[in-house]
Amino acid sequence: MANPKTTNLGLNKIDRTSPTTTYMNLQTNLDDNWDNIDNQLGAQIAVSPAAMPVSLKSGLQVINSSRVAPYNVTSIKGRTLVNLLGRDGGFEVANNNWTAFQGTITYQIGNTAPDTGQGRVSLAITSGSYVSAYKTNIPFKAGKYYVLISAARNFTATSVRPVIGATGAAQIVNSSVFTPQLSTFTTQWSRINVGTTDITGGTVELQVAGAVGQTGVFDSVRLYEITQAEYDALASMTPEQVAAKYPYVDDVKPITNPYVIKYGENLLPTMYECSLTGGNAAINVQAPYILQMVSPDGNASFFDTPKLPLILGQQYTLSATISANAHMQVVDSQGVVASITATIPSVTFIIREFGGTYIRYSEGAAGTHTYTNPMLSLGAIALPFKQREDDYLILPAQLHANTDGSVYDEITYRDGQYFKNSRFKSIDLDGSLAWTYSPVSYTGYKRVELVNNLAAVPPFQQVVKYDGKILTYNNSANTADTFLVASGTTYIVIPNTDSGWGDSYTPSAAEIQAYFYGWKMTTQGVNSTAPYDRTDNQFKQWYPIGNTDGSGYVITLPTVKSSTNYKPYKLVYQLAVATTEVIPAEGGITLHDGGNQLEVGAGMVVRERIRAATDDGGLSYYINTNGNNGTQHTEFAYRLDKLFRIYRGLDADYTWMSSALNAPNAYGKYWYTNRGYDKLSGYAVTYTPLDSHLLTGSLQAINGEYSTNLKTAVDKLARNQADVLTRVSVLETQKTGKVQPQIIKPTLLNGWSLFRGGYYKGTDGRVYVDMGITGGVFVEGTQIMQFPQGYAPLDDIHFEALASTAGIVAANTIVEGKGYITLGKMIIYKGANGYMHLAFSFRAE
Repeated sequence: MANPKTTNLGLNKIDRTSPTTTYMNLQTNLDDNWDNIDNQLGAQIAVSPAAMPVSLKSGLQVINSSRVAPYNVTSIKGRTLVNLLGRDGGFEVANNNWTAFQGTITYQIGNTAPDTGQGRVSLAITSGSYVSAYKTNIPFKAGKYYVLISAARNFTATSVRPVIGATGAAQIVNSSVFTPQLSTFTTQWSRINVGTTDITGGTVELQVAGAVGQTGVFDSVRLYEITQAEYDALASMTPEQVAAKYPYVDDVKPITNPYVIKYGENLLPTMYECSLTGGNAAINVQAPYILQMVSPDGNASFFDTPKLPLILGQQYTLSATISANAHMQVVDSQGVVASITATIPSVTFIIREFGGTYIRYSEGAAGTHTYTNPMLSLGAIALPFKQREDDYLILPAQLHANTDGSVYDEITYRDGQYFKNSRFKSIDLDGSLAWTYSPVSYTGYKRVELVNNLAAVPPFQQVVKYDGKILTYNNSANTADTFLVASGTTYIVIPNTDSGWGDSYTPSAAEIQAYFYGWKMTTQGVNSTAPYDRTDNQFKQWYPIGNTDGSGYVITLPTVKSSTNYKPYKLVYQLAVATTEVIPAEGGITLHDGGNQLEVGAGMVVRERIRAATDDGGLSYYINTNGNNGTQHTEFAYRLDKLFRIYRGLDADYTWMSSALNAPNAYGKYWYTNRGYDKLSGYAVTYTPLDSHLLTGSLQAINGEYSTNLKTAVDKLARNQADVLTRVSVLETQKTGKVQPQIIKPTLLNGWSLFRGGYYKGTDGRVYVDMGITGGVFVEGTQIMQFPQGYAPLDDIHFEALASTAGIVAANTIVEGKGYITLGKMIIYKGANGYMHLAFSFRAE
């Protein structure tokens, strides 16, 4: 009879089934056991094999780990997408950059392609058998490869497609494999292999074929230069693969803020992140994973999670403890996928559509219904309940590359830190730079230059105009909307129709700076738009670029940006010598034993400062509202797609409740409320934007590794600990020797002068004011000073002060969010030239 074995290592035990077998065998119970232990444990501790390399692709995926181990990112390579159509293919602004043939072009808002803004274009046939919207004079370089891609919907026509048009020695291949649908956008493309001669008169077209009155819709139109390998691979790619590899971007975009999220073993969010989407049940969230729904009448109510990050075709298991007549359902756009009840506490299901699945808490009878410890896990086994604990790694950096990807920025990991090896740099070409006029004579345009000591001729250089147009490189810089970087000088050729300068007028350096701040010059007059061509330098006027009616004009030479919507020119170029810098990474990834679901992406907005508002006297506050339905404007910087975390100070704050998906008050998908908001705390948010094309291109892969061996894992942890201790000791040394903040003596306004003191910003992010001022006028609303950028509070803050003239009086000061100090209502005995003492602090922006 075989000896009994231990459960984990299979060691031999004494057989006690009968007196004749109850004895110790030296070979079986000692030698064999020691050999077994040595073989199994020795493999784990005797050697330290290399960590297991794992490359993560963009999007969701599952990694199976045999043990708990840290996942270290070893390399992220940059990529730059240059949309040669600039921003014209996003259709966010109705313009004349597309011309219609045999039909009409209608700019529309809503029902757009995913993640590409709010605009689209509809084409309708008015004569002939097709309509096209086209752009001409598109240059294609000899020996290069290009692809034109669009998102298309066929409403009533025979076909819709993008088309590249060119003449000469070129091979053009149009896709006819993918059929656009009525209900959704489908990716379509057209590609060109340019021959041995440059093409200067190429065209790009959006075509809708059919009969008069029939229509089709386009969005997210982009034109990219690609490599021959990419050109050849297009024919075997699905529409989804093409869209993922070549997403739409506005003008030129690198990889921005790449991230990795490892979801916890429980994939369900807390109850705080769910919202009531139907019915009239009272919702009582008793704990993050304990919900009580009270139905007054038995009519079904729906309390839904956000749409969950789940993998198409992947198996998941849902489990929970719920009361009688309560239900938890797995729901997608096709209906209920699976459900659990009090008597069926778990269910296994497979995801049948991408991005549309969520969990619904519902009930079917009047009364109180409870839901306790719901769990959604990978695989076919219902796991014991755990709260969701996600790991994440965010690397705030921009990663560029040249067109073929042979030269790139890269993030690497060593000595416990992440480093960026920079081969490229981008510069905003705005009015703060020392622009001068190039003394060359052209008709219809002028050349300006900037000495910036760049490399003689950078191998890679791109300039984006304020309207998103990609300027053409010209080694003579002698035609409109061209540029050149050479011998340490950057040259830009500006059309007179953009600047407002007449052919006979020579702008001054300050006037050139005003153009790069977003101002167009004209002759004085109400809303004048006439070019300035005077020779006496009199009667000048400027109005914001983009205000085609001349509104918003000023008659004093402007020295600040024309509007918050103006985007300055941008130069991206390859460095002559690479540089290296430390990346302030946030977070870290640890794989748990078994299946791990991870998400890889780019474009994360990290710890953006936010402003909250209240309409009920401070009982509750809300954020990310768009002004609809009487709400105040508390929008994030970008429309919200997926909230990652809200922070109160440095700590995560999980007490915010979300609105329903696509609520009319939301700037993006959701807005949030909180009844425990602290006005004295600083709040920030980390999230992914709905309009990712404004920030980033697509990240293709992240290379990393994790330890499959015990000794390797322990060795790596020991090295990481040593690295952390080194960094902490350095920081402690720096803090010990840190110079105290220097007190800033402000420039005061409206007759006030500084008697003593000033202000400074502490290491805790607060601004401390302690100063005496005198000599000014005590008039309500008088401005005393303005804080510089980085020192102003986010919201208006009121502080009491003391003032004196003939005696001591009370005063009230207001620090406005935009940085002003103004006097509020004040009691004054007499006189106007008293003394006032200001002493307060606030958390700065």
